[in-house]
Amino acid sequence: MKALCISCFNSFGIHVSKFTEYFSSLNYEVKYAIQDFDHVRKKYFPRNYPNTDVVNIHVPDYKNNVSPKRLISHYIFSKKIYKLLCEFKPDIIYCMFPPNMLVREVSKYKKNYGAKVIFDFWDSWPEAFPLKHGKRYALLKPFLNYWCGLRDNYLENADLLLTNSSVNMNLLKKKYPNNICKLLYPSRKSFKTQDLPKYNFSNIDKEISFCYLGNVNYITDIDFAFKFFSELVKHKKITMHIIGEGTNFDIFIEKLKSLGVNIFSYGVVYDDSKKSEIFSKCHLGLTIPIPEIGSNIMPLKATEYIRAGLPVINTAKGDLHDLIENHNLGINIENVNDIPNETQKILILKTDNLINMSNNCIENYTKIFNQDLSVILNEVI
Repeated sequence: MKALCISCFNSFGIHVSKFTEYFSSLNYEVKYAIQDFDHVRKKYFPRNYPNTDVVNIHVPDYKNNVSPKRLISHYIFSKKIYKLLCEFKPDIIYCMFPPNMLVREVSKYKKNYGAKVIFDFWDSWPEAFPLKHGKRYALLKPFLNYWCGLRDNYLENADLLLTNSSVNMNLLKKKYPNNICKLLYPSRKSFKTQDLPKYNFSNIDKEISFCYLGNVNYITDIDFAFKFFSELVKHKKITMHIIGEGTNFDIFIEKLKSLGVNIFSYGVVYDDSKKSEIFSKCHLGLTIPIPEIGSNIMPLKATEYIRAGLPVINTAKGDLHDLIENHNLGINIENVNDIPNETQKILILKTDNLINMSNNCIENYTKIFNQDLSVILNEVI
């Protein structure tokens, strides 16, 4: 028996590894297909994961996340995936998307040759595209409809639909009532107790240290960050630890520096021990998507914070908002237009508050995020 796991983006690699390991445990011959171009660093970076047969798919590079070159790159990746499917002939396919075109190509393979297919609905594009009205939107609408169709016209061919948000799961169930739909949050193995970050929350009275993990791009709410930190620096010393890069990275840095925020930048970090060391210097982790995209997904950065016991500051709605609210995993910013009142939630935090939130994060990560794949996949395998 053979299994092919597909993900265009390396940021999903940790999540996909759960599936490669699970299929291997069932004695499947497993391959993991991924593009050789790093979406975050914008350079070629072939992958080589331990104990994993990785197929690096060569694609054209691109500089901007919103550009024709990126679409062409994803088109070529999807077409090469279809070719790989025909050569490898898997019995089961696990495919994360976007890109939406992957859904069409995998469905075409299933129709022509047969295989069980698991689609993992990671993010909704072009719905999250921050262009909702005006002449430009009207001109783009036919293309955006076609873009949606690459996904929507083929998802019903799946044997199992997975998604990382309750909102998306309910949409899938409504649109595809005959399909099996399940919720699966992104996750990794929990830290061993001795490997968890050693936080120093006792210095919160003197300064507040934040972490921003991930790609700083056009869906990062830099305007909110500027207003938010401009209020905080009036009251306390503020430090920002940034793990990542991205299209708008330099703008983000410059705006924060202009406020007097102390910046530490580490570039892209995948190593757990290094990431744990950086987290240990922080009090809070930031998740700040722009409101225009209506983010309901469970962000990878948030799961990393929670896994490490780092309380989350969040401006998004959806599952993350509800988990923070219901389990005291951090603080939700409910009104991004009322910065003075919202910053008070941060300024009144004490050591005991942070310790409690941190413990809640670790406890709930184990309970909520570490789902058993054998239960999730029992109706397919």
